[in-house]
Amino acid sequence: MQKTVFEKVFFGKDNAFKLNLNDEGNVYFELGSKEDNGDDWAWKSAKMSDEEIGEIINVLENNSPKASFYHEFEGDKTQIWVNRKDKYVFVKIGERSKSLNEGQQTVLRELLKYAVLRSNMEL
Repeated sequence: MQKTVFEKVFFGKDNAFKLNLNDEGNVYFELGSKEDNGDDWAWKSAKMSDEEIGEIINVLENNSPKASFYHEFEGDKTQIWVNRKDKYVFVKIGERSKSLNEGQQTVLRELLKYAVLRSNMEL
């Protein structure tokens, strides 16, 4: 059974971005939006590879303006975008998106770096 190493959620008013790392070294991005009833959340997730995480770190460190990926899992096709515009970084999975301010970008960057190290180490 997989155990969660960390889960960080960046909440907005009606949307959220969640980063998960499990003890098997799998990293997942999840984007959520509030359902019409205002209480429940609908989530779209994507498992990220080390190379994809590296490209995202480049965007977060302002070395690249954008990164995009295409995932297909069990017939479900999803595009993932990470774009920088001014001081904000936008993460989009399918039709769901979340903007991250500079402080959130710093936290995300450090967690992603840790996730890459952790997923490639024997513990």
